[in-house]
Order: sequence, then structure tokens, then C-alpha cells
Amino acid sequence: KTFVQGSLVYVNSHKFIKYGPKDRIYHVLFKPKDRVSCEDYIVTKEFLVLSILQDMKPKLEFYKLEKDANKLRLVGMDKNAQIRTINIRSVDPYEGNKFWLTTTGYTEPSTLWLADASKMDSHDKKVIRKTGSEGYIIRKLNALPEYFDASELDVCQRFAASKDGTQVPYFIISKKGLILDKRNPTIIYSYGSFGVSLGPHYGAPTGIAWLARGGVYVEAIIRGGGEFGDSWHEKAMRENRCRAHEDFIAVAEDLVASSICSPKSLGMRGGSSGGLLVANVYLLRPDLFGAVHCASPILDMKRYKAMGGFQSWVLEFGDPD
Repeated sequence: KTFVQGSLVYVNSHKFIKYGPKDRIYHVLFKPKDRVSCEDYIVTKEFLVLSILQDMKPKLEFYKLEKDANKLRLVGMDKNAQIRTINIRSVDPYEGNKFWLTTTGYTEPSTLWLADASKMDSHDKKVIRKTGSEGYIIRKLNALPEYFDASELDVCQRFAASKDGTQVPYFIISKKGLILDKRNPTIIYSYGSFGVSLGPHYGAPTGIAWLARGGVYVEAIIRGGGEFGDSWHEKAMRENRCRAHEDFIAVAEDLVASSICSPKSLGMRGGSSGGLLVANVYLLRPDLFGAVHCASPILDMKRYKAMGGFQSWVLEFGDPD
């Protein structure tokens, strides 16, 4: 029997070990959908906790092992996915249901929490608890220092339609109550190559040098990256590289159309392969940007093989020969 790549499947381990994989009953706990994937999972003494990523936003789902039925039962979940990055690890899966939860975001430095999966069990098999993280967190344990005041900052996610209709997500970090007068200094950052994934992270230099001074920071999740799996990466490889440029341009156009900025107050930044990205975008649409920060790029795409270490670039961008 075959399953969709990225699925999470479970089976009776005793029968599997004793009789082998043939003729066993396999249960599909999670099946990936478009832009919905299982990022991680942990096992505690009585629970399985899944970290589900939906449009780049994670949420936790809690399943309890029903010993009498030998099945996992959904008992609770986060009510809403949040714009942040999370990491989960069991404290001691043989002794209890506590787990470590690490969270970080564009305005939140890495923070460690102690949580308890059993707090999500209502003991009523007909009830599935839906709460915020306060439903399972016990207490905050520690956090990295804050380097800028984020109390007046807002983080949101939006989508822009690319040239072929693909919905391209992007994150905006700005002052609360942003005035839509097309005058806000705005910078877009992206990478979109080699399957590298972006996402919520705490950037002290960006916060201090840009956000704290009133700038708007935008991170575009364009094709070529790995945010939505191999297919998102492969759709912007070699002869289809233009899709990454079109995605980036779509985000810029959406920012201007929504009056957040104008081309005069809009800049873009990228480094290495991201430098190549912003250089190409500027050549395609010089009218759309007022500034470009093109850092450490390789721009000679006809002779880059002469520089050495080019194998990965040939796979990504094609062979100039």
C-alpha cells in the first residue's frame, strides 16, 4: 500500500514487530494538502502532538492514544495558527506528558516554555478542545533578550497574485495603525532559490535599523524556496526561473496598489542568489523600485562556471554551455 508523500501513518507496533509489515492495518493520521504540511511531531507518555504548518503558520494538534481501541483520538488543537516559528520536544516520553515549546517570531525573540499535553484532554470523547497556547502552556522558562521595542509593531500576512495566478504569500511588519498614504519607506526581502525556506524569525538588526525608525519590512515567500515542499522549489528552477521574478514583482505591485508605499519609497534587498534575484527584478521593472540593495551576487550567468563550485548552480539555473 502506498501513501501520499508527507503523510503521517501509524500502525500497531507489537503486531508490526511480531508479524511484519504485510497485512497490517495502517491508519493515516495526517495527509498533506496544498500548502498544509506536517512540520514535526513528538510523542509523550499518552499523547502525540503534531505541528501542522498551514500557509507558513504553525498550529499544534493533540492526539491521545486510546489503549482499548489501539487508535489515536484528536482531543484538542490550537484555535488559530499564528505567525511564528515553533519547535517542540518531549521532556520524558516514558514518564509524563510535558514537553518543551520554543517560539520565535518577527517581533519575538526565541522563548522557551514548559507545556503539558494532558491539559488539552477534556476526558469527554465527544469534545475537541480549541484554545490558544495558554491551554497547554504551564509557564515561561526563559527567553533571549529583546533588542528593540516591538510593542507598537504589527505583523500580518497577505497574498499577491503572480502573473500565472499563483497566490504568493508575504509577511508585513510595520507600525500599528499604519497610514496608507503611499509614503511609508518599505523594503522587500526574499531569496527564492535552492529550496531555502524563509519564515518568521527575530532579526535584531532589521528591528533596530529599520522597524524602530518607522520602516515597513516585507518578506516575500516566492517560488524557488522550500516553504511548501519540493514542488514550490521546482516550479522556479532553470527554464522556469522567471516565476520567482514574477512572484517578487507581484508582491511589490500589491504593496503599491494597497497604498502602503509608492515606487519612490519602495526598496528591495537580496544577497547571494537573492542578489541575483533583485538584480533581475530591477532590470525587468526599474519603474517599480526606488532603491536596490544587491549584496554579494553572482551576476555573470554566462561565465559563472569558471568561478568553481558551480554544480548546484547548474542544477538550479541551468548550464550556460
